[in-house]
Amino acid sequence: MTRIAGTKNSTNPPDGIEAARKMARIKAHEAAPVWGLDRVEISRYCNRGEIPGAVKLGRIWYVTPAGMDKLFEAKKNRVRRQV
Repeated sequence: MTRIAGTKNSTNPPDGIEAARKMARIKAHEAAPVWGLDRVEISRYCNRGEIPGAVKLGRIWYVTPAGMDKLFEAKKNRVRRQV
């Protein structure tokens, strides 16, 4: 199998939240360590529609950094109301 020079089969996950926020969309399994969640947990949030802007292409969920921030804002508000 030949490989074209300069191409990669996979992308590297972003180094931190600030780097992730500069990206339009991120694969859910790449976003998981950046936001400190498990990749299955992110998939569950996507399936429930709790991450705005999440899109499923094939078997892979893609999330937006803004959507992840909104998810955490919603989680903070739920905790405040319970206290």
